Amino acid sequence: MKKILCNSCLVLLLFLTSCHIPSYTFDLRSTRSAIKFEEGKYLLNDIKATESIREKLEGMVIEEFSPYLQDDLTLVRNARGVFIPFTIPENPDTEFLERLKTGTSGYDYLVNVKTEVLSEDISDVKVGNIQNSEENLVTVSLEIFDLESAQSIYFQKVTGRLSAQDDSKDFSFAKGAKNMVVKSLKKILKRIEKNRIL
Repeated sequence: MKKILCNSCLVLLLFLTSCHIPSYTFDLRSTRSAIKFEEGKYLLNDIKATESIREKLEGMVIEEFSPYLQDDLTLVRNARGVFIPFTIPENPDTEFLERLKTGTSGYDYLVNVKTEVLSEDISDVKVGNIQNSEENLVTVSLEIFDLESAQSIYFQKVTGRLSAQDDSKDFSFAKGAKNMVVKSLKKILKRIEKNRIL
């Protein structure tokens, strides 16, 4: 009897609520070829993200890259003799990368992860209707630079978007911007794992 009552309550709850699912798309500039992790020392730059999820994102990158790089991946804040006093732009030029090489003596590659929350109107649980103008919009990019040649050798960027058209429910489940950032990075790391060259 309790099981039937629980199931009935669950069906009623789902009927009375609305669930909104974000969409994720890869940027057209994303690298289409597979990645081969070359020998050398890799430096993971501080991830540009909100404090509450930065450590989680760093852990995700380290967990994904460690099987390929073993001990050759170091967080920039844990590296000795590294001086990066400037913000790394999304599309740095050769001159910038040459200055970066000077500031990262002893390292061959730089992994740069950036996140950006462009709008955050919808929380994980929303009470009241979601207006058509409300949306969550995030971007996450991961780029690997060869510091010797001063060039980008790998780039992925994902845009996550959540919006609700004609939402008429009083109570909705959605995915907040922070969760969308995590999911966007997961999609990038999944593509790396799927397309890597052994």
